[in-house]
Amino acid sequence: MKLTKEQAEIVHAPGGNFLVSAGAGSGKTAVLTDRIVQRILSGELDIQQVLVMTFTEAAAHSMKEKIEQKLRQALHDAEADRTRRLISRQLALLPGAAISTIHAFCLDVIRNFYHCVRDPEGRPLIEPDFGVDDGVEADILLAQTLDEWLATQYEKIDQRSEERRVGKECRSRWS
Repeated sequence: MKLTKEQAEIVHAPGGNFLVSAGAGSGKTAVLTDRIVQRILSGELDIQQVLVMTFTEAAAHSMKEKIEQKLRQALHDAEADRTRRLISRQLALLPGAAISTIHAFCLDVIRNFYHCVRDPEGRPLIEPDFGVDDGVEADILLAQTLDEWLATQYEKIDQRSEERRVGKECRSRWS
């Protein structure tokens, strides 16, 4: 893909953090993957230093796939042994790179640092064996909670009805 002037400026800009926001099909993935690969090849960046967050699993997968393709092409084109070793190492590390959805990134942070989250008394706020709801579990919990709440409400209605009945009986006896 031929980059526009603005896209090329982003690819070749000095190191730093970037937020890329643009519409579908605008070339975000191409720009980011070119930038990452260019910085890896220049020795400025290690794939372990990258954090890329996307909104979808498909976008994260596509990003890794495109970085891999570009690194494999660079490896094929590389002549110097040092460059080939650098690229080979980056390819080996790529599967573990922090290129994921926002949700996956946050879950990874929680899994790695759950023990740091404590209340003012020092009690853990997240259990070590916590799980992630898959949607089905949420539906079950919602149904159970609704059943329990409705049962409580029906008991209150029954209790009020009984109190009214007893009240009426007492009033009719005393009248």
